[in-house]
Amino acid sequence: MADIPVGTDMQERVLGGLFLAIGALATHFFVWSPYLEMQAGAEEVEIKFLRVLFGPVAMALGLMQIVLGLGAAKILGRGDYEASWRTAVALTAIFGAGLLAYFWLDAQATAFGYG
Repeated sequence: MADIPVGTDMQERVLGGLFLAIGALATHFFVWSPYLEMQAGAEEVEIKFLRVLFGPVAMALGLMQIVLGLGAAKILGRGDYEASWRTAVALTAIFGAGLLAYFWLDAQATAFGYG
């Protein structure tokens, strides 16, 4: 497995800000916009699992990078750091955020009468 290089604490936080911004944009287009279309009564609304999952996952990863800086690399097992039980817990929480967004949007689609 190729090691993902680890930068300085500030570089990790800037990377987190980038992930947060990209995740916010993706969440706007792939979660919030379809929800608003449902509310407006659009005839057809497209919900794709990976698209909905991407935004919240990128935002959660970005928040983790911003808050923890270099500590995020240690927890995620990047570079010279080894993965541990903390890695599994962090990734479960990060992907859990994406799954919650998908299930919420799917439930809203059902409530609005979409397939």
